[in-house]
Amino acid sequence: WNQIQQKLKDSVDFHALDLFSKDSPVITDLSSYTSELAVHIQNRQNESFSAQDIKSRKRIFVGYSLGGRLGLHLLSNHSDLFDAYIFLSTNVGLPTNAYEERQQRIASDQQWAQQISESSWDLFLQKWNAQAVFAGSLQEPARHKSDYDLQKLQQSLDLWSLGRQQNFTDVLKEHQNKTHHKIYWVVGQRDTKYFKAAQNLHEQGCLQEVVQIDSGHRVWCDNPMAVVNCIRQSI
Repeated sequence: WNQIQQKLKDSVDFHALDLFSKDSPVITDLSSYTSELAVHIQNRQNESFSAQDIKSRKRIFVGYSLGGRLGLHLLSNHSDLFDAYIFLSTNVGLPTNAYEERQQRIASDQQWAQQISESSWDLFLQKWNAQAVFAGSLQEPARHKSDYDLQKLQQSLDLWSLGRQQNFTDVLKEHQNKTHHKIYWVVGQRDTKYFKAAQNLHEQGCLQEVVQIDSGHRVWCDNPMAVVNCIRQSI
């Protein structure tokens, strides 16, 4: 992200959310957490911008993976917080009636949460990065154990499991044509699963367009300039 911020430093003010440090908010269920998050973002906007600034400057949400999933809740319930939403490698959610698949995903995420306390930090990261979804992507920058509240990481894997997330297909369809905020749905062409899912959303009329870039799942690592260009386009 540093490279992306550096390229945009003259035109964009970045405000990154702190999710998993010892000072970050308590982890609650997705609905409650994003409601509190919306209040936090609104307060931050009020502190950072005058009323005139808010009218003249674009407020852009950028979320990757889990961050994008949190953004879908904001789009659904607090859409006026931002003028544009950029979703990077984001899962719209499992089908509402896919009970068995949802239960399997919750169980899988609970196992990942358990591994945080049972494995060494390095071994946990090694296993996490070996997941098929990251094949063909660059490694993320080093993540240091001291930067995280491990209990919050564990809680988020369980409470924010994809198995517990609502499906946002209809929300995307509802908001894609609204004039006061634009949606950018960004996927890597080498990210087979997410690329196919994005194409399906487009074919179903839920997305006007899909921004395809040369990358794997970790679009911000693989092709930061494409992300920079997408943010510039939204300004």
